[in-house]
Amino acid sequence: MFRGGFEVRLYKDVASILEFIRCYLPSTKLALASRTPEPEWASGIISKLEITPDLKKVNFLKEEFGLKESHFEPSATKKPFKEYFSSIQLYPGNKLPHFRAIQKDTSIAYDDMVFYDDEPRNIKDVNGLGVFSVLAGNGLTIPLFVESITKYISSKN
Repeated sequence: MFRGGFEVRLYKDVASILEFIRCYLPSTKLALASRTPEPEWASGIISKLEITPDLKKVNFLKEEFGLKESHFEPSATKKPFKEYFSSIQLYPGNKLPHFRAIQKDTSIAYDDMVFYDDEPRNIKDVNGLGVFSVLAGNGLTIPLFVESITKYISSKN
């Protein structure tokens, strides 16, 4: 619960997806891009947010992608949300400046990025950069993650 009595929560599968990536795909760099008119406020929320992965979901993803060994032991303990990210970009306007900053921070080419968003306008803008963009209208779920990463991998082969 945050000041003003409101609660901030992630979509239910996000914590497990982040933990899966941390443990089984540790060379993957994650970035957070948020279009917000209140960057300082958003940064404060992100700094306080903690997440707890569901190990059943993490193990499901491990099996789904045929991975055997983890680089880090998956854990269901609370972790600071911001620690999963190599780059956090919070400011108003469209997502193009966010992605330019992410590219600069990570040195990852746009066509090697995967982007999830629940707004079609953001998907359209970022897709124009060559980023593999996925509309997550109902939030990022495990089925959507598996389907989109499978398509992304196929597009690279």
